[in-house]
Amino acid sequence: MDAVNVKYGFFDSQNHDRRYNTTDFSEYFEGLISDGVYQGVDKELRVDAGKGMQVVINPGRAKILNRYLKVKVAGTLDLEPSDPQYNRWDRIYIYADLNKRECGIGVKKGVAQAGSYEAAELVNNEFRKEYALADIQVMANTTTVYDIRSKIGSSLCPYVSAITPNADVSEIIQQYQDAIIRAENEFEETQRKFDSYIATKTNEVNNWFNQLETDLNIKKYLNRYTLYIRSINKDCNEIDINYSFKFGNKDYSITYDTIDSAGEIAFLHCNGKQLTESIDWVCNDGILSLTSSTFKSGDYVDFTIVKCENTPFNYTYSKSHE
Repeated sequence: MDAVNVKYGFFDSQNHDRRYNTTDFSEYFEGLISDGVYQGVDKELRVDAGKGMQVVINPGRAKILNRYLKVKVAGTLDLEPSDPQYNRWDRIYIYADLNKRECGIGVKKGVAQAGSYEAAELVNNEFRKEYALADIQVMANTTTVYDIRSKIGSSLCPYVSAITPNADVSEIIQQYQDAIIRAENEFEETQRKFDSYIATKTNEVNNWFNQLETDLNIKKYLNRYTLYIRSINKDCNEIDINYSFKFGNKDYSITYDTIDSAGEIAFLHCNGKQLTESIDWVCNDGILSLTSSTFKSGDYVDFTIVKCENTPFNYTYSKSHE
């Protein structure tokens, strides 16, 4: 005679000697709670008419093959367009599929035909089980859903109930629902903590970068200051390019020195020709001079300084040469 094979649970694991899966957990409800829709939970997955050829699935919860299906927020399903000549019955159904490892809601399109007609059959086997939430009569040549016949609470979609006579399963159902709610709340709390962590780290990186800019004195803008001397009055060896101006409420003072020009560069054009710094010209303490020639009466000069600064600003200044 074969030994009796007993399956049991649940016990704490010691050294990984007790391991359970979702099937073990689901089988706990066999003989205690029947499959179906939970009565009184939200709107019990009721099907209502939506816009056009849409139907609305209201919030609710169901148990199928000891798995659960829950709709937290009302959503819509689209029905296919009506037949131009014949009516048909479409069926809105819920299901659990153990092979696909999923639960869901779907539409079974009926056959449009003359005479008698009925909604599609439901699947009911050890791997897949379907319950009808509602049958919908789709009238010929229509664009609106208006004939919805609920099947919730019928043999096609019963309410969850106790299988054992006189057994009070309300507490078990409540514990089951509470466990699902706790899991959902824990997930939401984890998501909240993760979002907070990301926001904190983003602020830390931004603050670090801003402080780095300050510590390194990083200047982000290339600003241009141009001095125009449109006519030199007489021959000369030097031009004073120091100048001051007022912009708004702020006073500005511009100068340039070839020896000490860190963070800025200068360009000199004489009579429209660009001259090369340190080869054709030099500037010391704001005094500009040519290295191999002199400025002639009637020459015109454009002198531009480009600086790295923290705020954007460009300015053009014109003056005469005495």
